[in-house]
Formats: sequence, C-alpha cells, structure tokens
Amino acid sequence: PVQIVDYILRSVEDALQAEFGLSVSSEGVHIIDPFVGTGTFITRLLQSGLIQPEDLPRKYAAELHANEIMPLAYYVAAINIEATYRDAAEAAAYQPFPGIVFTDTFQSAEPNDPMDLALFPANNERIERQKGLDIRVIMGNPPWSATNNRAYPGIDGKVQETYAAGSNTRHLSALYDPYVKAIRMASDRVQTSERGGIVAFVTNGGFIASNAFDGFRKALAEEFHSIYCFDLRGDARTSGERRRQEAGCVFDYGSRASVAILLLVKKPGDSPGATIYYRDIGDYLSRDRKLAILAGSRLAETDWQVITPNAAGDWVGQRSAIFATFNPLSPTEAGGVANAPEPLFNRRTSGLVTARDAWCYASSSSQLRENIERSVAFYNQQVAAFQETQPQGSLTERTNQAKAFAAADPTRFHWDAKNYRDLANGETYTVNEAGFTVSSYRPFFKQRLYLDPRLNNSIRDFPAIYPSADAENLGISITGLGSNSPFHVLMTDNVAEYCLTAVNSIYFPRYRFIAPQNGDCIKQPDGAVAELERVSNINPAALAQFQAHYGEDGITEDDLFYYTYGVLHSPQYRETFADDLSKVAARIPMAATYADFRAFAQAGRDLADLHINYETVEPYPLAETHIVDWNADDPEAYRVTKMSYGGTARNLDKTVLRYNAGLTLSGLPEKAQQYRLGSRSALDWLIDRYQVKTDRASGIGNDPNAWAAETGNPHYIMDLVKRVTTVSVKTVDIVAGLPGLEL
Repeated sequence: PVQIVDYILRSVEDALQAEFGLSVSSEGVHIIDPFVGTGTFITRLLQSGLIQPEDLPRKYAAELHANEIMPLAYYVAAINIEATYRDAAEAAAYQPFPGIVFTDTFQSAEPNDPMDLALFPANNERIERQKGLDIRVIMGNPPWSATNNRAYPGIDGKVQETYAAGSNTRHLSALYDPYVKAIRMASDRVQTSERGGIVAFVTNGGFIASNAFDGFRKALAEEFHSIYCFDLRGDARTSGERRRQEAGCVFDYGSRASVAILLLVKKPGDSPGATIYYRDIGDYLSRDRKLAILAGSRLAETDWQVITPNAAGDWVGQRSAIFATFNPLSPTEAGGVANAPEPLFNRRTSGLVTARDAWCYASSSSQLRENIERSVAFYNQQVAAFQETQPQGSLTERTNQAKAFAAADPTRFHWDAKNYRDLANGETYTVNEAGFTVSSYRPFFKQRLYLDPRLNNSIRDFPAIYPSADAENLGISITGLGSNSPFHVLMTDNVAEYCLTAVNSIYFPRYRFIAPQNGDCIKQPDGAVAELERVSNINPAALAQFQAHYGEDGITEDDLFYYTYGVLHSPQYRETFADDLSKVAARIPMAATYADFRAFAQAGRDLADLHINYETVEPYPLAETHIVDWNADDPEAYRVTKMSYGGTARNLDKTVLRYNAGLTLSGLPEKAQQYRLGSRSALDWLIDRYQVKTDRASGIGNDPNAWAAETGNPHYIMDLVKRVTTVSVKTVDIVAGLPGLEL
C-alpha cells in the first residue's frame, strides 16, 4: 500500500535529518531498493517532493538504485520509474533509468557471485558499480515467503553467526526466512560505510515477539544505534479474541502474517546499544483505519515508546524474572543451574505425530483396521515390485531410486521419509495387533488410533507410556512453544496427539512402563503389560523439595501431580505469566502456605476426575426440541452431520445448539463458554470435531457417528454435549475457587 511506502519515505527523510543532518536530496546519499518489484518505492520517492527539483537529475542519473530478479517486474519497474521521472522533472526527452539492475540481490551479495560474469556485460557493469558505492539508505519490501527459500551460503552463514548464535532457543528455522536474510544483508551493507546508513523495510512482524527471534533482536540492538519498529499487527494465524485484536492486515489478503515497519539507523563507530523505539498501532483496527494512521504520519510525528529490552532479548511482552525461580516441569527446561529448583517430572514427550492422520485415526475401529490393512498391503506390493528392479548402490542411492519408483497415489498410501528407506531396504510390513489403541485427538474428542513406528512419523515415548490400550496411566498435556493459541492444559488417560493442546503439545505422564530386566523404556508397541514394570515419572528430588518447603513429609507423588494440574489452571498464574508461557516452558511456583498447596492439589484431583471421566459425568439438563415426527427409538434421529450454534453467523446464540435437522438443544449456560481450551470453549471443540469429514488427498471419510454406534449408545454425541456442558460449568466453578498464589 502506498500509505506504507510514503510513511517509510518520510521517515527515512526524518532519520537522515535527525541522525546525520542530511536529506534524501543531499548529494552523495545513495539510495537502493534491492527488491524493487514494479518500482513503487522509487516512483513514490520521485513524486514525494522530498528530492528538490534541482537535485532530481543528479539523483536519477547517479544516486537512485534498484534491483529485481523477475524479468517482467524488472521491465515494468524500469518503465514506471522512467515515466515518473519524466513527469516529475518535466523532462522533454525520455531518459532511461541507469540505476536499475537485473540481478538476484541475495546472489550478488555472495562471495564469487557467478552472475558477475553472466548475463549481459552492461548489466554486469551496473552490478559491479553498485557494489562499489557507499549506499546510505536501503529500503523496500523484501520477499517474505519461506516456501521459496533457496540457500545462500554467505548470507546464511552470517545469519548463523549473529542471529542464531545469540539465540537461547532450538527451533530457529524462521531465522532463515527471506525477509530475515534481507535484513542481515542490508545490515552488513550499511555497516561497511564509515559514514553510517539506514535500513527501512516493511516486513513480516514475527520478529517482534517470537521466541525464535531473541538472538535477532539482540543482534540488532548491538549493531545499530537507533531502532524504530512500527507494529501494524494483523496476524491472521491467530484465533478467538486475539484474532479480533489483531484485526485488519495492511496487505489485505496478500498476507496472513503480522506486518511491521522496521527502520534501523547505523551511525559511525560502534553502537553502545541501540535506543529502541516501538509503536503498537493498537487493537481492533481495520485495514483502512491502520492505513489512515500511516497516511497522516511520519517518523518524527509518531508517538514512540522507548523500550529497554531484558537480558533474554524481549522487546514487548517481557518475561518475568521470578518465573525462572519456579520448578521446571522436566529436566529439558532445568538449564543445569546449580541449586536450581528440581524438575517435577523425570521425562516428558511431545504429542504423537503420524503424518498420515486420515489413515491412522478413525472414529470406527473397523474402518481403521481396513485402512491399515489396505495401506500395508499396498506398501508390500510396492516392495515386491521395487525389488524386481534390483536396486543398486548405497542406502541413499537406493532411497532416491525408491522415491522415483514409488506410486504417488494418496488414495492408496501416504509416503513418509522412513517408508522410502524401508522400501529401499526391501522391508515388508505386518499389521501389529497391539498397535490398535485409543487417542485423545482433540479436547473431548477421542479417536481410534493405530500406533506403529512404521506408519507413524514419530511415536515419541508413547509405547513406554501406554504400551497397550488397557495400560493405566494419566498425563498432562500443555500448549507447546511456538503456538498462537493461548496457554491451556488438559489431562488424558491415553495417547495425546501432537495438536491436542495446540501445535507442539507437550505431555507429562504420571508413570512410565519399563522392562524390569534392564530398565529401558519399551520402544515398540507391546501388549504384554503384565510383564512390564510401572514406575513413577515424578522426580523424587522435587517431591523432597516440596516436603521440605512445607515441612510436611505426608506430601505424596500424587499430591504433587494433581497440584501441578491445579496450578496450571489458575487464571492468576496464566495472566501474570502470559508472556513467559508464550516464550518458555511452563514452571510451577510453590503456593504460599501448605493449606493453599492442599487446596490446589484437591482442585487438581477434582479437575482431573472431570476431564478424564467426562463421558460418564451427569448430563446437564438441556431442553430438547424435536420436529413433529422425531422418533427417539430411531438411531438415525441422533445422527450428526455438523452441529452449529443458534442465531446467525454474525450474532451467534451460544445458549442454543442445532444438533441436527430434527433436534435442537437449548438452555446451554453462558458459564459453559468460560471454560476455554485455547481460543475455543470445550463446546466449541465438540462442534468443530463432531462432524462428518472426508480427507481430500486420500478420500478417506471419518464419521463420528461410528464411534457412537460402536459404544452401543446411538445418542452418545447428544449425551456428550450435555456431559461436557456439566464438565465446563464445574471446571469454571473449581477454577474460581482456587486460592491466590501470592506471587
């Protein structure tokens, strides 16, 4: 949008004047848009009036530069810039723009760039001339898409040495997105100037608060003297109230990501640490309103907030210092600090990933078995056929041959990396009876599951947690880091799927099952539960800490387990440490008194009883409205296709649930909506999951009515709505009665 472009141009002018006593019109101020597209930044600059009329010819001929790699965009940009200059300068003759270069800006920044010797001699001369210039301003809209992200060893190496090296997180793939590489490349360029310079980009706004960008934010503060960040919000990947706050994206439907304007100032000499200026455009603003704010403003007129980052590199939503003093949930988060609080659990695991959910999950046991048997049979056919080709070479070479050979038919088999390796090795599969079990796929939505390392992408530690369908165990699933969902938690008594509590859910089991002879965890599905030893996953050192703290030897492992579940439900805990929970793994504080500890432990037990036994709690007395010829004895009368709330799409009535064409449930209490698992209530989750769906790729359908039929209760889903309503209301009441933590 031109409002963004114009805001950046005016802001660059303000920064040049304030920091260097210069103007975009000043002689020697070379300006480049390294990703010029169709030329918007350069054309708007020529039209802006920021360049004095007498300076226009010099600027156009020698001090404005633009790069573009897409041929059509390159020619359109050249035409647009040339036509705009002719109008702005009122030139009599059409003058070609000498500053535009046909090049991949990233590639041209690489050492020994092969493009220097390729393409056209005149173009190469422009590249070489541009490399030798003292560029003072780099501005524009760099590429964002991570889906077309080729490697550039030089730039990638600098990202690794600076942004990645300074990070305390492990998941750093986002640091290699193109817009981050653009910032790295531009930062290096302006820092080669003894006179300093400015980088001004409109980019993905993910760097502002993401935990993966802690090293990025630290590096910017070390390299630059002033940082201006205008957060335009608009993240469409959020949901619920957060999504409404993010509101309109300034790129309209051109981006689902949040958007930010980032302006970096590098003055001569080393930086003592940047002054960071931040502006949040605000909540609930439409796209038009955001653009209107930009249209009437510039750097010097923006109401900036000066930010002092903390040691972790947080700019906004800074985490609390006290949070690190709480007990971590597992050794993974302990950090190895001397005399640190003990982790509560010995081990944790991530949620199960199958990478072929349509095949490995189903509401119907018989359908699941059919899917697995069909999948295994087809795979074994492929093994036999591939072996007839007599594959040769190393495993890597044979795997590549297998990939080329395998029939890419998603209606018959879904190929994963390990399946290609198995195919290359000639390994056949069998159906493992012990692999058929039950999983919590989403909140209050169980599915039949086939647990098998050959047909699951990653089984995690679940064979050691639930070695068979009747293994007795419990576990606490919490929201994983990197999720846009508000923090939430849910206890299950079966395998937890990867997205049970938002993306990358983390699971903390009460027990593990080990082989008594050597103490090792069972790594494969094994139905012989009687031969296994169930051992506690509660860390005895943590239990001792709690006992010593309260002077109560009577605190048991179960007490600590349920205390943890109670604290994780505390609204005070979630609100006070919301920023921490979005950036680092959850930690558990000690309640102020032993009485409070007991209150949290009892609340955790009561919540666990509700959330584990939700299928058997007393149904909430909802009113039923039937069509005239509704037959309560007909199982089809309870069939669900897709439930919905009453009212209209813009004005939902969540006290009413349209169960199906013949049945409506009413009287749902408003309190039930207060029990939230992320951005949805428990009832919202039922509506989302209990519907008939067909997977596009495989063509496999999933009908939740089959689960009801297999339970022998045709009105299972209707009862479930009533029961989860009870669970929701009672959960809200229990949470309301939790004591304060006196943090």
